[in-house]
Amino acid sequence: MKRNPNRGEPCSVDGCVDAVVHFNLCSHHHYSARKGRAVKRLSKHTDTLAERFERYVERDPNSGCWLWSGCSSGSWGTGYGTITFRGRVYKAHRLSLMLAGRDLATDQLACHSCDTPLCVNPSHLWVGTHADNMADMVSKGRHRAGMVPRGSAVKTSKLTEIAVVGIRQQLASGVAKAEIARAYGVSRASVYFIANGQSWTHVPLEGAA
Repeated sequence: MKRNPNRGEPCSVDGCVDAVVHFNLCSHHHYSARKGRAVKRLSKHTDTLAERFERYVERDPNSGCWLWSGCSSGSWGTGYGTITFRGRVYKAHRLSLMLAGRDLATDQLACHSCDTPLCVNPSHLWVGTHADNMADMVSKGRHRAGMVPRGSAVKTSKLTEIAVVGIRQQLASGVAKAEIARAYGVSRASVYFIANGQSWTHVPLEGAA
């Protein structure tokens, strides 16, 4: 008895025309399924821009945010989503407004009401100028005049200024960086940058023992 009677037929994933290899799936989707990943249709040249955009959207039922899972301009959670379609690069949050029928002028920004850079939910976005966006940051306490947010004022920060003082004290006492990283739930690189004065430079050194 053949293990895979449908071998050679189109993959069972909607929109995928690659040939079945195992369990009614093509090699790509079978590999994704084995790894526990979401089995989504492959990117095809026949996709519309809206279909390509939707493939990289993960909806968070708690916050209502549509989190962008594709490429971004910074490390995950700190940058803004980007997408390339037919040779053109789009900013995902601006594209979301365009797809929702809200076109932006070149001098206008897609601003976040949820303060989550990777969110592309059009209901969490509003159109404004750079001045409008800066005023919004100030009103929310995320910005000081002439300075960008830093330290615990950064929404994605896992540490506080007090925690950084504690890390410095432990470093001075000879505690291993790996042990400190585990205790504070951060990477060893984060502790390394603190130890070498490459991050959290606004926290006075006098705070360390």
